[in-house]
Amino acid sequence: MGSAGAAWLAFALNCARANVKLVADLQAQSAAIRVLRGEVALLRKRIAERRPKGGRAPLADSLVERIEAEIKRGGSDRGIAASYGVSHMTVDRRE
Repeated sequence: MGSAGAAWLAFALNCARANVKLVADLQAQSAAIRVLRGEVALLRKRIAERRPKGGRAPLADSLVERIEAEIKRGGSDRGIAASYGVSHMTVDRRE
């Protein structure tokens, strides 16, 4: 085999070694991803268990009436929300 053939053979061997290393790296990364996905699923489950069922309780009618009255008087959403301990988005939806 000539020097060109030997060079190609050396190149092919280097490529094969690199491919073996890449496959091993990919397998290790895939295993790590599987572990992380399992951890994420567990965390999501724990968070869901802590969350109250059915979301938040609806606002009392008397509170809604007071908020709507303040909106009509021109109060700001954020100011009204802060005074009643609700989200400004809750007040914004009352308009």
